Amino acid sequence: MKNFALQESQENKEWIILDFCQLGFYRQSRTKDCRKQKDNVWIHYRPSLFQHVGTHSSLKGKVQKLTDKQFGKTLTRYPLRNPKAELRTTLRSYGDHTLSRAYKGETYFWSFMPLKGDNITFHFSSPVLIERFLRKSDLQTLSL
Repeated sequence: MKNFALQESQENKEWIILDFCQLGFYRQSRTKDCRKQKDNVWIHYRPSLFQHVGTHSSLKGKVQKLTDKQFGKTLTRYPLRNPKAELRTTLRSYGDHTLSRAYKGETYFWSFMPLKGDNITFHFSSPVLIERFLRKSDLQTLSL
């Protein structure tokens, strides 16, 4: 999202809203000219990066049955080559979004509300060198 915003700015495009999901808040305009002007500064990123999950809406009494047809058209998870490890957590997983499946890259880890004292422990089978991968912006900051 940050890269997209930077790209749009570098191309000298004027924008008010960068939209990363086709299902979102509604924009309304009564005049055709105003709507056209708004469309020029409302930039859409495709395919969508977000999807509404479930049927509950944030609007009181409304049921949300819409789904974004563009969602999932881009790779959001990448194959992982994590070292062999024993994983433990005091957090209770939601559905099949377990820590072990997330570690394998099959899904993401989703748990119920963490409490003080909850933890996630990785016990590696053999010693592991842990590194932080730097972004370009980190390198620029370091070189000052």
